[in-house]
Amino acid sequence: MKTSSSDLHISVLDSSFNPPTLAHLALALSPPPPPLSLHPINTGIQLPQVYDAHLLLLSVTNADKSLKVGDPSFPERVEMIIALAEEMKTQGTHHVSSGNVAVAVIDEATFVGKSAKLLRYLRDHRMPHLGDRTHRLTFVLGTDTITRFFSSHYYQSEEVMKASIRKFFLAPQEAQLGEEGDGSQIACARRGSNLSNEEETKFLQSPGVIPYVEMGGVRMMDIPPEAAMSSTLVREGIRDPQRSGIDWEKMCAPQVAQYIKVHGLYLE
Repeated sequence: MKTSSSDLHISVLDSSFNPPTLAHLALALSPPPPPLSLHPINTGIQLPQVYDAHLLLLSVTNADKSLKVGDPSFPERVEMIIALAEEMKTQGTHHVSSGNVAVAVIDEATFVGKSAKLLRYLRDHRMPHLGDRTHRLTFVLGTDTITRFFSSHYYQSEEVMKASIRKFFLAPQEAQLGEEGDGSQIACARRGSNLSNEEETKFLQSPGVIPYVEMGGVRMMDIPPEAAMSSTLVREGIRDPQRSGIDWEKMCAPQVAQYIKVHGLYLE
């Protein structure tokens, strides 16, 4: 996958943020990982040292999840995500353009659909000072999500899946006549991985995945221990702190924890 120094690289963290945790923060602050070394073709692939911008994306439609009784409303969820974005600005590192953080809401279940909608929006609302720079989206996922990304269960058919995934990864300048390409990428975090080392290698070397590993479109990364924290544990800690023994406030950014307490979220 060829990239240019003039490309505008955007990290996209898509989640239900129910609620945002330090795991979300760690994923959002993670630097671009290098390509995998399964094949020599990876040598020389140009990747960004830092992301130019960061997008925290709330999906109101999820292929596997739906809003449950007692969950915060989407406006409340957005307020918590904004609080997380403010925390990102204070914790930026040399890997992170911490001041350039945006929050968005999208009604789209699949990542191939999200990629297409986001790129269309960015093209239609291009800022003049950016000139003709190409937008490059890197979706930060967990291992459970990337296996679903490559599963035909989430597409109309095997053929639709193959065409959709090819369009997702294919760079516009590499597309053949009549083809379209998003040039998007995936950075997959081994966060509480549900795959063993052997299973991960087998998955990455499977026929439907390895072409995109070789082109640098799929990359793996290790992240800090706090990234293993889950929103489920936070909710359990809020609803029954004594029984669960969970100090949930230590699992959230201070501004997020304060918002949860002030608005009495997750008590039911």
